[in-house]
Amino acid sequence: MNVSFIGLGLMGSRMARNLINAGHRVTVHNRSQAVVDEFVAEGALRASSTAEAAQASEFIMTALPTPQTVQDVFLGPDGIVANARDGAILIDFSTNGPDTARRCAEAAYARGLGYLDAPMSGGPAGAEAGTLSIMTGGEKAHFEASLGLLEVLGQREKIFHCGAVGAGSVVKLANQLLVGVANAACAEAFVMAAKYGLDVSQLYEILNGAMGQSAVMTWTIPDSTLKRDFSPRFAVDLITKDLGLITDFGKEQGVRLAMATMADLLHREAQAQGEGENNLSAVIRPLERLAGVEVGSVD
Repeated sequence: MNVSFIGLGLMGSRMARNLINAGHRVTVHNRSQAVVDEFVAEGALRASSTAEAAQASEFIMTALPTPQTVQDVFLGPDGIVANARDGAILIDFSTNGPDTARRCAEAAYARGLGYLDAPMSGGPAGAEAGTLSIMTGGEKAHFEASLGLLEVLGQREKIFHCGAVGAGSVVKLANQLLVGVANAACAEAFVMAAKYGLDVSQLYEILNGAMGQSAVMTWTIPDSTLKRDFSPRFAVDLITKDLGLITDFGKEQGVRLAMATMADLLHREAQAQGEGENNLSAVIRPLERLAGVEVGSVD
């Protein structure tokens, strides 16, 4: 199939590469051209603009960092909706609020285009392995037409049609609420234990087999916090953006989100202290400084 992919960051680059390796004709566009050069060397086609990428394929995919970027790329005069081929299906893998998804979909439908909001979860490792969880909202016919491509990117049993446009985004926000709260809780648990003088490596081993185990803990503690490696796999800036979307959505829905609000504050604290570009596990560092202890340090 002819596929255009816009947004070649940590996730998008791995997803686009899987599409190339699966034998699809992939046109790529990205703000930074260095990564585009790499993809062209691997067999992809170059698009010099969003409009050119939109015109090149029957399926246009995006993986973008913020809702504002999504709206600019989809709805601008040189954007995807204005320039896509008739009948094309647009698939946005970004994390947005449902309002952004509906706005993009309405514009796409007015042109006779398909649209899926399809946020994913699984991190760079899942994107590279093609094992992402993908939660989609949109018309069932558009989902079914796209399923062969989605199965290149995620495991079939983890690819879901969740309902109308916006439903995929709400599922992803629910996931990110749990991620944000668990990440903040992990930080507090491990700093508390380290302050007492416990062996935090043993603590991780115990908790990883206890009721307190979580995917967030296994993803952040052993290979990041304990090794003091905060290079980004999913940055504090991104989880903070997501938590902001979640608290705004809670207000819109009239739902009290006390845990999400506190997690939002704690991640913003880390962001304000210069941790924004670091891995989400770096939320622990302001608390370490307050407590005068470093989790994972060797005395």
